[in-house]
Amino acid sequence: MTKLNTLYEIATEFNCVIKHNEPLCCHTTFKVGGPCTAMIFVNSSESLSKLISYCINNLNLKFKQIIPK
Repeated sequence: MTKLNTLYEIATEFNCVIKHNEPLCCHTTFKVGGPCTAMIFVNSSESLSKLISYCINNLNLKFKQIIPK
């Protein structure tokens, strides 16, 4: 099983919606952007936290929190 499949399993456990080849233009202000491999729509702060933790620890993804001043 790949790490990406594990991410999908975690999302499924939390009843998140996963859309494959989702066009990003449907989700941006200026309606630009091509299809992404997979877009996960989270439904709770718990599912978001679990998915981000998995990505940081297993997929070498970096997240930067931006706090407005």
